[in-house]
Amino acid sequence: MIKTGAGFLQENNLCVRLSLMSELKKLDRSEVSITGEIPAEQFANYRTQAIKNIAEHVEIPGFRKGKVPENIIVQRLGEEKILYEMAELALKHLYPTLLAEHKIDPIGMPNISITKIAKGSPLGFAITVAVVPEVKLPDYKKIASEVAAEKEEVVEVSEKEVSEAIENIQKQTALQGTNNRQPTTDNKNTGMGSGGKAENLPEFNDEFVKKLGSYADVADFKAKLKDHLMREKTDRVRSKKRMKIIDGILLGTEVVMPNIVVEGELDKMIAQFKGDVTQMGTRFEDYLKHTRKTEENIRKEFAPDAEKRSKIEFILHTIASQEKIAPSADEIEKEIAHILKHHKDADPVRARAYVINIMTNEKVLQFLESQK
Repeated sequence: MIKTGAGFLQENNLCVRLSLMSELKKLDRSEVSITGEIPAEQFANYRTQAIKNIAEHVEIPGFRKGKVPENIIVQRLGEEKILYEMAELALKHLYPTLLAEHKIDPIGMPNISITKIAKGSPLGFAITVAVVPEVKLPDYKKIASEVAAEKEEVVEVSEKEVSEAIENIQKQTALQGTNNRQPTTDNKNTGMGSGGKAENLPEFNDEFVKKLGSYADVADFKAKLKDHLMREKTDRVRSKKRMKIIDGILLGTEVVMPNIVVEGELDKMIAQFKGDVTQMGTRFEDYLKHTRKTEENIRKEFAPDAEKRSKIEFILHTIASQEKIAPSADEIEKEIAHILKHHKDADPVRARAYVINIMTNEKVLQFLESQK
């Protein structure tokens, strides 16, 4: 049993001295349970504020809001209503103190239950909450340096790849032109051959590339296209190398993810998947019928990836903390300003959290890449 330190908590002019016994127990999946009691005399101190709160929201004929006497509230609503309002006030005040005393770093909202409640008696409670998991990392610098020492993959863009990319652009242009025309059964006029293949592709000349953007001529377009393809290939090679470093670190990491974190990641993945399905022109409900799946089936399929993504996020966060890696204030403000300029409806608070997380992760990955 761990006795919390006595202290004063104040809200809405209510000042209560806390001095109680509580016990902390570690559960599975990075959760903890705190059980304890608030002494009867301290619990009773919340009665006046509880009655005031109830009176402000209850409507009883013959009385103005906020002016209903205690005996009328007890008569009309019952003693239990007052006791549970008292419990809500007491535990709302108590929770931050318990977190501090037990040195708990919570994730998400707690699950609070009342184990004992009666007038003139102590208030018994049980609180279950997920906590930031302990992450035991391997020698991540060594793992990163071993991957960095591997032979670099040569990145080249062939003329064939450039030609194929140009042909795809021509086909897309022909298809867009077809979609903008009136329906017809004449394949030659639609730009579509039998089997849905594009025919009569637009000629690849200076006039064509100028319609695609600010290109001087065919040579200029080809040069910029080749640069674009080179950047794409380079990014893929870099992402592959980064993932190899992360997988190596992940393999040697000891961490148990809280269910609430994995479920939160699953929610994001499902939302993204629904958006992708909708963008393809299909309702998500129709997709489920066609594939004979339920959303729960998809959640189970995505669960391993959600667990992995969650672990990677905590690994990067832990490395950032240990290595004191963080973006500068100027970098953060500049990126936030950019987001808010292009997304007028964005929440500034969420935008800040998003920017700090993304920029920190990028800096950690750069740090790992630099290990020699």
